[in-house]
Amino acid sequence: MRSEKWKVLVLKTSKLRRVRTSLKLVLRKAVHEELKDLNHLRDLYRKKQLNGTNIPSQAKREDSLIKETNELLQALSCSTLKCHGGITCKSIEMSKLSHDIATLGEDMVWNPLLKEWICINCYNFYYKTDAQKQHLQDAIRKKKEDDKTFEKWLSSQL
Repeated sequence: MRSEKWKVLVLKTSKLRRVRTSLKLVLRKAVHEELKDLNHLRDLYRKKQLNGTNIPSQAKREDSLIKETNELLQALSCSTLKCHGGITCKSIEMSKLSHDIATLGEDMVWNPLLKEWICINCYNFYYKTDAQKQHLQDAIRKKKEDDKTFEKWLSSQL
């Protein structure tokens, strides 16, 4: 998503919430099964490589499996299937469920500053007030300025 505004996805009815949670469960299960299959195939190619029986086309296929795995993990991390709060996620802290499913039933919020989805609990805790948003914007701006300064210094050293 490329929106520059905070977007809150809140479902009002319990029926829609159940449908959303069920769809998220199905999608997560499908992603995890696909990752499991890709890792199994990569392990087979690695074993052949260790035995010295891996031909160039198999090495190329292994590289494509690695690329596929990375793309799938990237898509998962950019989706609304999980909160980007990570280990500091408030839904995970408040829930007695496992880390994988703690945020499945939560409403999600698009964070335009970090360009990622977070759960409503993280939003309420970390970003709800304008002062908190401004503090984050200032930190991001300072980091960008520091990066530019470093790049200028680095280019002058070369």
